[in-house]
Amino acid sequence: MTNRRAWFGVFLAAFVLSRLGSAIHYIEDPDSLRFALAVQRYSLVDHRPHFPGYPVFCGVVWTISRALGGFAAGFSLVGALAGFTLAWTSGRIAQRAKISREFQLAWWFLLPLPWLLANRYMPDLMGAALAWWIHDALANPETSRHRRRAAFVLAGMAPGVRLSIAPLLLPSLLAALAGRSLEAPRRAHRVGPGPALGYTALGLLSWFIPVVLLTGPSTLLALGVEQFTGHFTDFGGSIWTESAPWPRVTMLTQTLLADGLGAGWLGRHWLTWGVSLSLALISLLALGNRNRGSALEPPSPALRAAAVAAGIYLIWIFLGQNLLHKSRHVLPLLPPLTLLFGLWHQRLPRHLFPGALSGALLTFTGIVTFTLVEQHRHPSAMAQAVERVSSLAETETVLVLADPLVQHFFSAQRAGQRFQLPEDSPGLQMASRPSRVDRIVSIGRPAPTLGLPIAQHSTFFHNPFVNRLWPQVELYEYQP
Repeated sequence: MTNRRAWFGVFLAAFVLSRLGSAIHYIEDPDSLRFALAVQRYSLVDHRPHFPGYPVFCGVVWTISRALGGFAAGFSLVGALAGFTLAWTSGRIAQRAKISREFQLAWWFLLPLPWLLANRYMPDLMGAALAWWIHDALANPETSRHRRRAAFVLAGMAPGVRLSIAPLLLPSLLAALAGRSLEAPRRAHRVGPGPALGYTALGLLSWFIPVVLLTGPSTLLALGVEQFTGHFTDFGGSIWTESAPWPRVTMLTQTLLADGLGAGWLGRHWLTWGVSLSLALISLLALGNRNRGSALEPPSPALRAAAVAAGIYLIWIFLGQNLLHKSRHVLPLLPPLTLLFGLWHQRLPRHLFPGALSGALLTFTGIVTFTLVEQHRHPSAMAQAVERVSSLAETETVLVLADPLVQHFFSAQRAGQRFQLPEDSPGLQMASRPSRVDRIVSIGRPAPTLGLPIAQHSTFFHNPFVNRLWPQVELYEYQP
């Protein structure tokens, strides 16, 4: 027990120190901006952040940020704790599935997507960690009654961290409410349906009532309808707005393998193909091994339960999430995917030195991840554009022309009093502007309607495997 606690502490310290050491100190995209603003002043009316407000996540980050003296460190520490929880939970499931727990933990420490999301100003990693912890507590028939009660309370609080993880919780939560465990359907649950519903309602009301009191019932309802309608019919990138199925399948595969595991893809560095080759060899050799159990034999109850939860979540994100531009939605699918490869690694023939394959996989994954994390510490393409405009605004009156989302991104980070935006511009059109303008800047594309020659054209880049949103930004400058 003492040895286990020591390893627990070492592993936790490694997560905290590595994630705090790679914290970012800039706003990389509009989604991150909403949560950064929310930590400074929480307001659903001003979309700080968007509905349903994620008050549990924002409250935790605000508390830690106040203690540490900065919200960048606050987000990274929350991300470190969430990443550790997700890795440790994956290790617990691996142990029940007779898979090497040590291999899972080492791999999860090095995976690129969880590390990058630990430093982003977003709730995705905390939401995924919470969802899988709840699943593990409710699906495992050996879980103590005290831990089950905590899981029901946290299930009610989960939408206050990340609403979109709710489908992943449904299988284990419904089985538990029916008095069963997902991994052992015939065994009675230790918490009855009545108390379970009460604990879940307690967790839900703990954040929902304060949000209602803070925002107002009618305003909250209007914001909910607006967000729900917009998500599925306008800006959410769901299958109803991006209906072609094949691009969604392609991007789902790409984000899982390339973004999630660091594997190779067209246009990526050759080292990423080291990850792909390692995974391919593990899979092929395990499938061809007949001496240690076929890789195609029925999985353990723990793996089946994880696959059911991930399957429900997969259907949800394929239909309702923006898979084409945001890789973070696949994060909750990584635990069952790594467990599958872990199972195949466990069944490798001994004479083929499976340790060498796992060592190669971890080495290549670490190189890819450390490179991406280092790139993440430098401003994104849009953040670089903000830096350029802010430097101009120190000495000049600058008018920025862009679509409303980009305008908001710039206006929320303006430098000094000379940075100005057109108030009524729906796009790249001139609006009423100050009487004196030293420089006009258009973001994304030129503005030929100005009738002015382009004084300077700048292009900013970042690696799309760090952040898929706006990896290339064009900035055009005009002098009236």
